[in-house]
Amino acid sequence: MPLVKDKEFTDEPVDIDDTQFFKCQFLRCTFVYSGGGAPSFEQCKFGEIRFEFAGPAARTISLINDLYNTPFRPVVDATFERIISGLPIARTDNNAIQTNR
Repeated sequence: MPLVKDKEFTDEPVDIDDTQFFKCQFLRCTFVYSGGGAPSFEQCKFGEIRFEFAGPAARTISLINDLYNTPFRPVVDATFERIISGLPIARTDNNAIQTNR
């Protein structure tokens, strides 16, 4: 996992897949997540951050959005309740469940 240390990001997109950020500052940035490994942020400062999704991550968000406007809305709501509660939400293989923390 690449390490980005002591860097300041301002008014720019930041690809966050598979990246470890240490003592970085982010101001008015767009975090771009494409479905790779989860990033980590240690001792970082944030101001006015937004997320953008690309590739497989964008397709997943699009699917959730589409399902929300169908009879599957309760399933989507329950999924977000699990995320908020810190419960497992995703399988990484046939036997393991990955949590959002």
